[in-house]
Amino acid sequence: MKNHEITRKEIIETIREYDKKGKRSFLREYGFQKSRRYFLGFENHEYPSKAIWGVAHKFLPPEFKPLKSPEFSGGANTVARKLKRLGFEILLR
Repeated sequence: MKNHEITRKEIIETIREYDKKGKRSFLREYGFQKSRRYFLGFENHEYPSKAIWGVAHKFLPPEFKPLKSPEFSGGANTVARKLKRLGFEILLR
C-alpha cells in the first residue's frame, strides 16, 4: 500500500470522523494508542498524527482499508513529513 496516495481530502474526512466519534472511541476502534509527541494541528484542535494517517487509508478506493499501527512508522521522518507536505501543521509535545 502506498502512503503517497493520501491527499488533504482523506485527512480531513478522517478528522471529521475523529470529531464525530471522539478520541477514545476512534483510537479504540482502530487500535491506536494516544500520541506521545507528534500531533496534527487543524482548526485550533490537535489530533494524533499517526492514527489520522493510518485511518485515512480507508477513504481511498474500495480495496483499501485503515492501516494498523504496527504496519507503518509515525514520527518526524514519516507521517509528520507527509502531513506537512499536504499543508497541515505538525505540533510537537
